Amino acid sequence: MVLIQYQRIHRIVTGVSNVSIWEYLKTGQDLAPILEKVPDEFYDWVKETHTQLLAKFAEIEAICKAGFRILETRKDTALYFQTCRYPAVLFKMFDQKPYDEIIWKQIRPTFQKPFANYDI
Repeated sequence: MVLIQYQRIHRIVTGVSNVSIWEYLKTGQDLAPILEKVPDEFYDWVKETHTQLLAKFAEIEAICKAGFRILETRKDTALYFQTCRYPAVLFKMFDQKPYDEIIWKQIRPTFQKPFANYDI
């Protein structure tokens, strides 16, 4: 019971969730402030969530880079992009504009806090 109480207090104090980690990554912030304040028992969860989000981002980016093609006309290219999995990213690539925000929106996780699996 003491351990559960301890975890509950730390969960409230830290305010760390997968969405807060996602927000740090989305805005290009360093994860160090989260890691400094997170209790030891949450550290691995934070690092794993961080790694998973970066991997999802890299996967979508790789898919888009592999599928990126410029055809004869802009119309042909646009029609091709619409058949692809991530057309909004491809259009940004075509226009040579940043596409990070689109990918981050695509991978926004469903809210989850560490140790949410046990009964309180």
